[in-house]
Amino acid sequence: MDESLISYHDVDVTLPSQIFNVAFSYTTKETLDFIDTMVLRLLIIAPLSALKIAKFLDLSNYETEVLLTSLLHRQQIQQLEDGNFSLTTKLQKAFTDVCAIPYVSKIEESMQKLSFEMLGFNPSATNQNTNDNGANSIKLVASQENLSSGEALVYKEFQKNFRTYCRQGLIKLNLEAAEEEKNVQLYKLTQVEKLRDHSRRMTLNLTLDGNSLPKEVDEFSHLEKSEVLDSTLYDTLKELKKGDNIEVILDLLSELDGNDELGLHSVFSDNKLHLDHLLSLKNESSDYFIGPIYSEENADLFFEKILSSSNQKGEQNPLYWLAPSDNFWGKSDRFGDLIDRLSTNAATKNFKCFLPAAYRDDRQSINYYKQIISTQAGANNFYLVNESYLKYQGGLEIIVKKDSFCALIIHARDPRNSFLTTVPIGVFISDKTLIQSFYNIFKEIESDEENFYGLLNKRK
Repeated sequence: MDESLISYHDVDVTLPSQIFNVAFSYTTKETLDFIDTMVLRLLIIAPLSALKIAKFLDLSNYETEVLLTSLLHRQQIQQLEDGNFSLTTKLQKAFTDVCAIPYVSKIEESMQKLSFEMLGFNPSATNQNTNDNGANSIKLVASQENLSSGEALVYKEFQKNFRTYCRQGLIKLNLEAAEEEKNVQLYKLTQVEKLRDHSRRMTLNLTLDGNSLPKEVDEFSHLEKSEVLDSTLYDTLKELKKGDNIEVILDLLSELDGNDELGLHSVFSDNKLHLDHLLSLKNESSDYFIGPIYSEENADLFFEKILSSSNQKGEQNPLYWLAPSDNFWGKSDRFGDLIDRLSTNAATKNFKCFLPAAYRDDRQSINYYKQIISTQAGANNFYLVNESYLKYQGGLEIIVKKDSFCALIIHARDPRNSFLTTVPIGVFISDKTLIQSFYNIFKEIESDEENFYGLLNKRK
């Protein structure tokens, strides 16, 4: 992959959205049948009696009566007091001259489902993704006024932007081959009915440029009204990132046995990230990576490493995993994909993930984790532990298997605003002493009944 396209994180955001049934009618321009056109062309010259119309067109009295009755019913002609027939005012406007092809308005009714996100009221077509409940994502929040007044606000937006929605293909029109979309006009908006809430998911394009610095995020630039979305996104990410932790990381690295062998100090010098140094290490060795362990590329590398280091006897040993205290951890659909792969692979299915919590019945942490961890996984593989008891707290993530495998992932918070999220920086460790040191930490935690709180789903 070209360095300019390297992702520094894998984060999904979801927009609060609602699905509506929209009932409306619209007008189109259509051409008339040949015989109707001939009658109307006669009448544009001058009003005529039924007898003269029949004579000009060589029609029988019955054919003439049926034809005139139809045109009267469609309000395209009118009968004058002297008995003659003439064009209605509406039909007179349909002709540019006597030789022109007349177009008349036709009213069509329609009922369609549309999804509107409730921050900027940008619409989208409904699809399979409208069942998304927002799990494993950063949830942007709309005002209560917008959420409670969705029907009235969408009514106004639909009226104002009908032509735009047609042009974008969001509204499907029943047009004949000869009819042009530009001639369509909204006739009447009958009803806007909210059906349900849902979340619209987007993966942030968090990538580095050729200088190993973050590129600007423009996820909403394709939307008509992106300003409020951009503002809400940046404010939300800034609040979740909360300052920097580079000094804390350097202190943690200094406490590690064999930390010099990791070669990561240059990545964190001068209290900021030097990702060009990390990418140089990454280019020299597959032991280094950037981004979360569950990103597609890193997950493939993770399984390649752990499977090559495991043997049949070692498959029974549990894989221990310490989650970091990081607001961006697990906020991606790919997190669930990794859990599925771990659960179905013989070498990793016995994994145990430890989740830091302030105390045994820490409701805030419990509810938070249950939003990103499935019920099945929470019942079998995820455990709560006392975060103050952990030797390595904060932005450190550790995945280790006895005698064979270890991955250390540092979730760094650079003070510069251009980094919208934390930056996971990972290294696979092959030093047996360091692997054993990390493994012992997990065994100590697991044997401490006071600080090991048990399975996530056992906590109500």
